Amino acid sequence: MDSSYQQEQLGDGRVRFKVTAASVPPASGAPFVLAALFVFIVLGTMNRDEGGLGLMIRLALAGFGSVRIHRWTNQWFARGVDKARSPGGEFVVSPGAIEVQGATITREALHRVLVRNGIPDVQEYGVVKTGSMLSAMESGAQNDRLANRAKATAVSYVVCAEAGGRSTVLGGGMTEVTANGLLTDVSRILRLE
Repeated sequence: MDSSYQQEQLGDGRVRFKVTAASVPPASGAPFVLAALFVFIVLGTMNRDEGGLGLMIRLALAGFGSVRIHRWTNQWFARGVDKARSPGGEFVVSPGAIEVQGATITREALHRVLVRNGIPDVQEYGVVKTGSMLSAMESGAQNDRLANRAKATAVSYVVCAEAGGRSTVLGGGMTEVTANGLLTDVSRILRLE
């Protein structure tokens, strides 16, 4: 699901914005590795004496279990991203103020309205290590972290209003295109340059 926002005219120039956050894309690497490891353990510990029924049970366990592990790992990743970003939001804008979370930011007190990303920018670079199996696994894990951060960042844009030395999130969990569209609509109502 992609991010979106809806506008509702309330009268007297007031518009309610309701932001729907984008869903978090699936994680890279870890879900597949954990599911494959589970299959390897289930099938690798099989005895020759188990017979056809034992094999069928193990194959069913490996199949259903690996799908569940893959799904649970992606859900865990999505929960982690949702803790770091500001998903969704609802606020009211009029030519004279922004009403958000029970507070009112007047047009005169407003410094600016801007788009930023809710995931902190961390400078990490992909590294390829050669030599041992452990160093190759470390490189793979680091590259997966970078890929996952990029996926989380793509759906974590927020629109903020700055006033009185504070930044207030109006809506979050958006793609960059949705956030810029929201910024344009809010700026038009507030008559910002």
